[in-house]
Amino acid sequence: MKILTALTASMLVWIQPTIAADLSVNENSPSYSVGLGVSNFGLGLSAAHKTDWHIKSGDQIQIRAIASTIEGDTGGYDTDIAGINYDKIDYDSHAFQLGLDWYPSQSGWTEKIFFSGGALYLDLDSTIYADKGKSYTVGSTQINPSDLTSFQANITREKVIPYVSLGWGNKIQGAPGFDFQAELGVAFIGKADVNVSSSGNKSISTAELEAERKQIIDDTEGPAPFANFTVAYHF
Repeated sequence: MKILTALTASMLVWIQPTIAADLSVNENSPSYSVGLGVSNFGLGLSAAHKTDWHIKSGDQIQIRAIASTIEGDTGGYDTDIAGINYDKIDYDSHAFQLGLDWYPSQSGWTEKIFFSGGALYLDLDSTIYADKGKSYTVGSTQINPSDLTSFQANITREKVIPYVSLGWGNKIQGAPGFDFQAELGVAFIGKADVNVSSSGNKSISTAELEAERKQIIDDTEGPAPFANFTVAYHF
């Protein structure tokens, strides 16, 4: 959380002096946007800047940063991981996304389509709880509903990872005003840190718990899709 706070403060420090400089040059043409949004990583505050960089004639490149956070717990959660059904989750998520948005077109309905890529700092901590009303297997040990009072897995990630995405909107141009942005992407999250534990009448060996832990790591590894929706203001 401290790292996310520092990154958010850095984002504001980065944008403040250059805003003043750009506004002094041209008060009517927007060069920046700020916005509020929601994504897989929670509620977010975003800032973007239109650069002078180009890949081809007529395109536009923007720098964009998003700081997001969410925490809570959810009953009725329903997911299967490594053959076990989990029906409750406690979660605490903090993320900071920094990347370049490339708008290759300058006319028609495609002018607001963008391709994005960059880095995503994730600080995710979640604990999932197995459905006590169902039978399942831990390692190779069969668990029936009356055997355990609790089986849970704690899954954490704290790392900087790459992402790519495709989206529409928030192209900084024309007159100051509001705009909308939608983004669909993939983050390459890699392996998580996982710990498992159980309590109840049935004993599960350390070897079986370790086998289950490794299965959870394997099942939660790999590319993860994400979506982001933002209402922004250009100035």
